[in-house]
Amino acid sequence: AEIDEAITKYSEIVDHIHMTELDIRVNQEMGGQLRFSRNEGAVITSDQKLLQEAQYATLFKVLRKHVDKVECVTFWNLSDADSWLGPNNYPLLFDKDLKPKNSYRVVRDFNPEVDNAVIKEDFVPCATCQPRQKYPQVNSQGYVRFRVEAPQARYVIASAGHGGGMGGTVLRKQEDGSWMGTTLVPEDEGFHYYTLSIDGATVVDPGTNSYYGGSRWMSGVEVPAHDQAFYEERTNIAHGNVQKILFPSKVNGDQLRPAYVYTPAGYGKDKKRYPVLYLQHGWGENETSWPEQGKAGIIMDNLIAEGKALPFIVVMTYGMTNDIVFGQGFDRNKIGDDFGKVLVDELIPYIDSHFQTKADKKNRAMAGLSMGGMETHAITLARPEVFGSYCILSGGIYTPEELNGRKVDYIFISCGSKEGPDRVKSAVDALKAAGYNAESYISEGTAHEFLTWRRSLYQMAQKLFK
Repeated sequence: AEIDEAITKYSEIVDHIHMTELDIRVNQEMGGQLRFSRNEGAVITSDQKLLQEAQYATLFKVLRKHVDKVECVTFWNLSDADSWLGPNNYPLLFDKDLKPKNSYRVVRDFNPEVDNAVIKEDFVPCATCQPRQKYPQVNSQGYVRFRVEAPQARYVIASAGHGGGMGGTVLRKQEDGSWMGTTLVPEDEGFHYYTLSIDGATVVDPGTNSYYGGSRWMSGVEVPAHDQAFYEERTNIAHGNVQKILFPSKVNGDQLRPAYVYTPAGYGKDKKRYPVLYLQHGWGENETSWPEQGKAGIIMDNLIAEGKALPFIVVMTYGMTNDIVFGQGFDRNKIGDDFGKVLVDELIPYIDSHFQTKADKKNRAMAGLSMGGMETHAITLARPEVFGSYCILSGGIYTPEELNGRKVDYIFISCGSKEGPDRVKSAVDALKAAGYNAESYISEGTAHEFLTWRRSLYQMAQKLFK
């Protein structure tokens, strides 16, 4: 802001402005001196790199604004190797080996639309805010604004999908000691995970509810979607019930494993039995993901109330076993092995003995998102006698060759339009040509995220068990 004011002032008296020896590390709004290492071999953290990128991005946005007056800007030299600060201080656009940093790409690949965007000041607290909390906020364009109370912090970054490709939104220190920042570009519609980095410590935002994703509890922000009516809570319809259960498992030693079970409105009032969908979460998530982030119960209530879906039970369980540790990768070839035993040999018998189910293949479906889709693929192929319908959401495809003529009532494969949808469409075309009742669905404008999967559940639930 001070540089912008200075250029504006000097532009009133001169036509040509040269700027020299700018120190990119200094910015009181970002916590003061953002000094990098003065020691040989010291690690430059990802947060420091992000702060540097944000610093260059902000500065060059100001310079582009005054391009008719500013003719030359010098940062002493281009690379750290030539910097008077020393090669290990990391202040410039090229590293000590003369290779371009991401900060160079931020400067080079600027977007004029972002420069000239007018952000509407119609921000309101987002749907994920804790009671009586006012931030984060979302405006009608999809921009997200964060505010954090951390007066002693040196820097604060809102991470994850925010920041228009820079890896995060750098918050600026306000006069009252709080930190505030707005995403560089509008976010996609729907739910997004994020965390805060405060002086290098990764924490949740106390302003929001917490959601399990990325192998940890994270914050979440909800950007209103144009079609969100299908997952909005309604007070004028009959609602089902979502309950947590614990079922016994011996696959990895005697233990109780968790699951959530959705039962439709009217369940238990008579002896009526219901089909069952086994619905799996993705990597780094758990059994709470579909009930919370996915809004599975709300979607089912709305569909059933509108007469678009048959009433059925939905079971959502933890899709990992104790020999697989979050964050350490997994063998895709074995992804369904132990969990397949938990699901087929332990959970399904428990559900059939404790709930009013139609306990046969035709009335049993499996679906999953991402890793859960891979589990669905592996388990349905390995145990063809168990499930009558197969549904994969952003987690792969089926081919006629691997199905090998087996009888399947319904196959559903989906992904977001930003996930390479041609493979999904081609796979379903091949399945149809081979005589299978298959359907593809592409969620427009979304990627590997929960709006893709909410929409997918909404679509496939209307076709299951019919």
